[in-house]
Amino acid sequence: MTLVDEAAHAGARRERAAAQLGLTWRTAQRWRGAGSAIDGRHGPRLIPHNRLSDTEPAKLLALANRPDYRG
Repeated sequence: MTLVDEAAHAGARRERAAAQLGLTWRTAQRWRGAGSAIDGRHGPRLIPHNRLSDTEPAKLLALANRPDYRG
């Protein structure tokens, strides 16, 4: 963000300075606030009801790798 800030201090508009770098102004704004703001995005908080148990992935791999399923 220092390039955008330097251009703004020299009299350029921040939107145009960001565009010269291939960024939208909104992206530059988000990057600028990334160090000071807490990112509020979170992944899913609930475990899906149809999630495989701990042993099921191994069973599926063993089944899929059986000789009669090999091409």
